[in-house]
Amino acid sequence: MPRPTGRGYTLLALAAGTYLAGRVVGTWELYFIAIAFLAAVVVSWILVAVTGRRIRVTRTLTPERPVDGDTPEFTYRIKNASRLPGPQLTLRSPLGDLSPLDLTLEAPGLAPRGETVLKTHIDRVNRGVHFLPAMQAVADDPLGMVSSAHKVSAPLVVTV
Repeated sequence: MPRPTGRGYTLLALAAGTYLAGRVVGTWELYFIAIAFLAAVVVSWILVAVTGRRIRVTRTLTPERPVDGDTPEFTYRIKNASRLPGPQLTLRSPLGDLSPLDLTLEAPGLAPRGETVLKTHIDRVNRGVHFLPAMQAVADDPLGMVSSAHKVSAPLVVTV
């Protein structure tokens, strides 16, 4: 579910303040400005709600079965299934006990029905069976007023 960010709440407060100022001063022109501020947040919310859930991410590991001490490469194929331009994405990929650090990747907005590929290396891996939880994508509108977080991939089991 999309939620306003700090900027979104600030703009909503500014809309309410402008509306109250229009009531106090008695100028109807301020109502238009208040409605425009409110409309900006509503349009951003609709954009993220419609396109944010239509993003799919496929995560693959190269080599598929790394050896102890390898530095494997993760490939993320991000696909926009919407007919609208995709939102800006921040992908959070928890690596469980495979690596002490979690990956955070920034993906620009995608074209309608488009896709992009991101690649990244991780540090040495240790021997064992590692369970990597599902990735989380945080979709933001271009102005940063609304964001939505949801899981976009299946969990992955890696045997080293």
